[in-house]
Amino acid sequence: AGFVCTTAIGAISVCTVPEDPTLYFDETTFGPFAEGGKAYATVKRMGYNQSEVTVKYSVSGSTAVASASENDDCATMGDFNNTGGYLTFPVGVSSMNIEVDLFEDNIWEQALSTYEKFVISLVSSDDAEIDSTRSTTKVEIEDLDLANYTLGWCLTEEPTTLPTNTPTHTPTPVPTHLPTPAPTPVPTPEPTITPLPTPAPTPSPTMTLAPTPGTPMPTPLPTSQPTLVPTPHPTALPSSLPTALPSMVPTYQPTPLPSSLPTA
Repeated sequence: AGFVCTTAIGAISVCTVPEDPTLYFDETTFGPFAEGGKAYATVKRMGYNQSEVTVKYSVSGSTAVASASENDDCATMGDFNNTGGYLTFPVGVSSMNIEVDLFEDNIWEQALSTYEKFVISLVSSDDAEIDSTRSTTKVEIEDLDLANYTLGWCLTEEPTTLPTNTPTHTPTPVPTHLPTPAPTPVPTPEPTITPLPTPAPTPSPTMTLAPTPGTPMPTPLPTSQPTLVPTPHPTALPSSLPTALPSMVPTYQPTPLPSSLPTA
């Protein structure tokens, strides 16, 4: 410590004490520190130390996270405070600590890794040089939450030692298939036939024969009247015995029918 080496450290190496103040972390890892407390990382100054120097630093996540939204679904907090800041070395002081607040997130995380870690980095300084080979370090967090015995990493109560009763299997009743009632067909109404009105018969025209000019009309023959012949009365002759004379039955003469004379 206190030297700046330009080659790998070994049996033969080139290391010198810098004339200007130079800042670096003297460890690559710090911790573990219990969650809910504070963590720290030590920054050393080598070279000239008779002046006050200030360095800017940042804090970022690694396997540890800074916010609850980045943490497990059941987490109430992140793992650490990621607020950076400035570290000032007074005159003559060659060692200072950066402190970081750690949170209890109520999540058991020891199964993921032995310790969760976050990173502290020396960013810049106007008063000193920063050793780029030792400008970052990691800080480990010790998980104090109880192991989770159920789903996920959320904290739950430890299971009891009482045996769990074996549930009785209730068979699922087989549903009874109900037949689907057939729909009642609606009869199609028969169309009503409206009789067409019977047209009135058109009277046949009476054919009247017009006489042909120059043709003489037939002269109708007179109908002969029958001639009545009187029935003769019998003359009573005196006799001893009257002789019955037969009555004369009048003879009916048929009326002769007129003869149709041909039209000339």
